[in-house]
Amino acid sequence: MGDLSVIWEDSALKLLETRDRYTRNAIREEFRRDPQKDAIEIDPAESSFLTPVSDARFSVIWLLHGQQAVVRAVVPLTNVDKLRTLDAARKKAYVGRIIAVESKGEITL
Repeated sequence: MGDLSVIWEDSALKLLETRDRYTRNAIREEFRRDPQKDAIEIDPAESSFLTPVSDARFSVIWLLHGQQAVVRAVVPLTNVDKLRTLDAARKKAYVGRIIAVESKGEITL
């Protein structure tokens, strides 16, 4: 299901730049191949998702717009199994807090 085109927002690229070059490339390539692989829907109303990448050491937060995956953030969120058990409101709040910490409040979900 890697037929989505991927667009990286500047804010996501800024977060990605805080990682080493190898990690940045691995995250981008893995996500590009299949953005929907193991994706968790965060907010159905906004079509926002989280996809674990790089051996589930990082998570890519993205919005689905037609046939485009618009990447909003990349965060070191590893406890995705716990996230799967939460309801939509708690998922959004949890991921939102992680994004706020990583982006120093510059990105909101």
